[in-house]
Amino acid sequence: MIFLFLSCNEPAKINIIYPELVITESQLDFAEVKVGESKILPLSLLNAGAAPLRISAIEVSDFQEQYTLSFSDQEIASDELSILDITFTPSDFSSYDTSLKIISNDEQFPELILPILGFGGDGPTPDIETSQTILDFESTAAGETQTLYFTLSNVGDGDLLISSTNQTGSGNFSIVGDLDGQTLGPQVETGILVSYTPQHELGDSGALVITSNDPDEETLQIDFIGNGGGEDTYPVAVIDCPNIVESPTEVYLSGASSSDPSGQILQYNWSIESKPTSAQSSLSTPTDSQTYLDVDVAGDYHINLFVQNQDGISSPPAECLFYAKPPADIHVELSWEEEGSDMDLHMMNQNDGLFSFENDCCWCNPNPTWNTSDSTANPILSTDSSDYTTPETIDVWNAEDQDYHVNVHYFSDLGVGQTTATIRIYLSGVLVGQYNQEMNHNQVWNVGFIRWSTGYFIDSNIPPAAYEGVRSCL
Repeated sequence: MIFLFLSCNEPAKINIIYPELVITESQLDFAEVKVGESKILPLSLLNAGAAPLRISAIEVSDFQEQYTLSFSDQEIASDELSILDITFTPSDFSSYDTSLKIISNDEQFPELILPILGFGGDGPTPDIETSQTILDFESTAAGETQTLYFTLSNVGDGDLLISSTNQTGSGNFSIVGDLDGQTLGPQVETGILVSYTPQHELGDSGALVITSNDPDEETLQIDFIGNGGGEDTYPVAVIDCPNIVESPTEVYLSGASSSDPSGQILQYNWSIESKPTSAQSSLSTPTDSQTYLDVDVAGDYHINLFVQNQDGISSPPAECLFYAKPPADIHVELSWEEEGSDMDLHMMNQNDGLFSFENDCCWCNPNPTWNTSDSTANPILSTDSSDYTTPETIDVWNAEDQDYHVNVHYFSDLGVGQTTATIRIYLSGVLVGQYNQEMNHNQVWNVGFIRWSTGYFIDSNIPPAAYEGVRSCL
């Protein structure tokens, strides 16, 4: 507790302020975790009092080898939040119910007890199932399109992750949509559309091979038959594809390993199937055997390549899926929708101080000096944008154990009016949050703050408010 003595020719008054530890959870339930594997649950510790909250000890009463704690803040300021990570790693098929004890200077609850539940087991297991393993399109005239579908189900009790798909055979079969990277929850079913557009009167054959985390059936094949089926003499498209690149960069893509069984010369057709919403990426030479992709923002990219031989027979698409990773410790990206509007990204080392020269990294102060001994620990406005076609970004290459506050200012609208701002937060190259907010001209959106010591971004949940201060750096 802290004593405040107040006097003005009156008897002394004593105001006492206290810390107050607040935990919203009534218990931590890890449920079933596979023996030998780990699961992490975060616990938010909030100081709702007016005095600093001092944590003197955090411990579990039993099973200390199975439960490990990660917490660095021994003192939590008023109205501040800290995250305690609890990791559960069962070593046997058994129950590991225990309790967590937090000892602090909270006057009302100096020892707070929280139940922890968890047990070791086989773990939730996915189980892939399909409605049919053959799609027969029977008779389809050249140039016409027929569409059939099959269902893909997860009949297990764990999440089913589709890690990749591979289409083989004729390119006259097309998969509608993309299964790669999709997750089906327990007892969830989805329908997959397959279209067939023959270019000749001869038959066609093809297949789709689905790879998942089903422990008993790692791959599942669906065969396609059109007009009675065809021979296995189709061109094959191949992409030399990276898994991860650092953005921004230019990615070299080669289809030189593509082939035709009859040795015919191939034509190439590259396409961008998907890219991050704010990306302006394009392919340099979409009809050559090799091309370059301008990767301008972080996120997931999906590139397809079709090849066609001199007889007009096409391959199914070869897929290249890769992740563009920002190399900085902290990478914040702002994009918006409306042409004519201009939004600005701000990063501060405290909760207020917009346009303060010492504290605010923004368009008029692109590289403030927060740390004089290590310039790479200071934020830098890597990309400054005045229109919606290019995102605005701030990077911190070597983040320190402090808070980084993120704000957006709707600087000018040129009559556009309301528009939607999108913030993406990357920590150590991983997207940890994406937030969308409608804003009006001259509003400020306090998005939240990054607490680097815990590796979390805390969303403020505060709506935008009109800004009445100066609009340039002091």
